[in-house]
Amino acid sequence: MIKLTTIVPVFDGQYIEECLDSMLKELHEKPELTEIFDIVLVSDGCDEDTLNKLIDYESKNKFIKLVKSEHRGASHARNLGLMAATGEYVTFLDCDDRMCGNFFSDCKKYFESNADLYIFGIKRFEGDVIKYWQVEEKKYNSNSEFADEYIVNRHLLVYSNTNKFYKSSIIKEHNMLFDEAIEFGEDRLFNFKYLRYCNQIITSPIYKIDYVKRSEISLSTKPHKHYFDIAIKIHKEKIKCFLDLSKNVSEDDKKSFVAYDIGHEFEKAIARIEYNKEEETESVDGMNHFIFENDDAIKEDLGVLIVLGSNNCGYRVEKALEIGKSKPYMKYLVSGGNLHKSGNITEADFMANVLSDLGISKENIYIEKNAKTTIENIIMSKDIIDKILSKEQTHRGIGIITAGFHIKRTKIVSRQVLSEKKYDLSFFSAYTERTSPDNWYKREEGKNIILTELKKRVTYNFEDYLRFVYDNK
Repeated sequence: MIKLTTIVPVFDGQYIEECLDSMLKELHEKPELTEIFDIVLVSDGCDEDTLNKLIDYESKNKFIKLVKSEHRGASHARNLGLMAATGEYVTFLDCDDRMCGNFFSDCKKYFESNADLYIFGIKRFEGDVIKYWQVEEKKYNSNSEFADEYIVNRHLLVYSNTNKFYKSSIIKEHNMLFDEAIEFGEDRLFNFKYLRYCNQIITSPIYKIDYVKRSEISLSTKPHKHYFDIAIKIHKEKIKCFLDLSKNVSEDDKKSFVAYDIGHEFEKAIARIEYNKEEETESVDGMNHFIFENDDAIKEDLGVLIVLGSNNCGYRVEKALEIGKSKPYMKYLVSGGNLHKSGNITEADFMANVLSDLGISKENIYIEKNAKTTIENIIMSKDIIDKILSKEQTHRGIGIITAGFHIKRTKIVSRQVLSEKKYDLSFFSAYTERTSPDNWYKREEGKNIILTELKKRVTYNFEDYLRFVYDNK
């Protein structure tokens, strides 16, 4: 009985001989292995020369089967391979990679466990540099146990399909196929679906494949028209998979896992822009949709403007003055107890001095200089707002100014803290060049500020973020 079928989709045959010979060397040296291992080659619209090579390999090796197809992509080729596979387990090998020497002999012992999924190591060759991606020898008695481990440690090589053995019966029972409609990440989506049907999972330190980086341009780095949209789709499926399966990790661990993962997707999208400028507009628009919101309209009854402090808060005062230039009656409440970057006064005192120097009457400036965080800004401003509005104040609308990237979390905090109040709240964004929608991703400092805020917002408002994740739109 065939224990394992290795499926090799082939389109560009430049390295196919190197790929196949890496397996055949061991199978020819130990012909008894061909009783439990076989190979399915899928021609994904190969050119005539490559196809002839595949035909030759098939004719000379009884354990090789060739499936021919027009060119429809790697996912379609993998699906054809699954249909043709006869092994109790299936695995995959890309046609420009190699299988590690003696892998067939080394992996035989694992079949005795009859696990639903096996995960092996990968050796990555980048020129003269070899990177080793490895997992420890471990048995997980359920997919929940595996999910718990991954949420906490985030390193179990879950993405690739070339370093895994999948049980054919699970694939057939659940009609599992690779998604042929997306341009990348189909292997991850397959894995996230497959994991839901696993019981026992085994990870092994044995290296299965030599992943060879042939050039700077690869399937994983080529430009994609809808890269960020697809990346977010994959992110959502990943989060749903592991949170649905997990049973024994803390809420804080889950929050940290989700925040890390969305931040990681942003970092990958930003890194890609350097060599795929055609992705820049779509990816930046997508990321900015997560980060920024448009300002509210300036209402006629806006009477109090709260300006939240920061290490560098002069630009927020400029925004406040812009809003207040036609409202001489407006009161300014500056809040911030941390030291301003000048190092000798609080953020609130700095902003009050600037307002005063630029002609705002001191009787229209209120100072709150104890708050160290956003939630403290709002809590400690509440009594001052009530004091202002208890006077004969005709204009009773409340405006809040903070950094543009901070608006979404400020809204959440403000509406929670002031929920019992009937304030008419408006929110306004202020930007510096390093954190503006057009520039933040271009500089390391801006990127770090924005991504830190993104992760904070995910953990702070975790339930809302999960509603986004589980929304299938």
